[in-house]
Amino acid sequence: YEMKILQAMGQIRATSPEIRAEVEPWLTKVIAAATDDLYRSRAQSLLDGIRLVRDDTQPKQINIRR
Repeated sequence: YEMKILQAMGQIRATSPEIRAEVEPWLTKVIAAATDDLYRSRAQSLLDGIRLVRDDTQPKQINIRR
C-alpha cells in the first residue's frame, strides 16, 4: 500500500500550502525511516518535485492555445 500512497500523492502534487505543510514533514519522516531503496527514492522524488516545481507565492498561470 505504501507505493500506492506515493503514486496517489504524485498525482495531486500537494498543490496548496496547507497540504504541503502536512505532506512535506511526513515525507521527510518516511524517507528517513525507509528500509527499501525503491520506496525511499520514490518518496524523495515526490518530495523534491513538491519543493522544486510548486511555488505557491506566484499566481497561477493559464496557458490558452489559439
